[in-house]
Amino acid sequence: VRSRCGEYELGAAQLELVLELVDHTRNDPAVERPASIRSSIGIARLAAERSKRLGKAVDNTTLAEAAKLVLGQAILMKPGRSREKYLESLLVRVLGTAGA
Repeated sequence: VRSRCGEYELGAAQLELVLELVDHTRNDPAVERPASIRSSIGIARLAAERSKRLGKAVDNTTLAEAAKLVLGQAILMKPGRSREKYLESLLVRVLGTAGA
């Protein structure tokens, strides 16, 4: 992820959180099509660019907002499962927030 996002400053702890989000989708039986490594790159880039434009540091709220957008398009849930509820639960569990 860092090699594909070299122009942005994300800390090691933030990158770990992004990778943890993607890893959770890959290991959850409720997810039919999990997120790929490209999704983690997308989350990192989007969060970093948004923070840069707003003139603030990347925080968990920014990561959650980026993850909601990227993962909302990247994952496919098994029938009968809500993607929105799954993502909200995942974001709160990993980041402590579902975003703004």
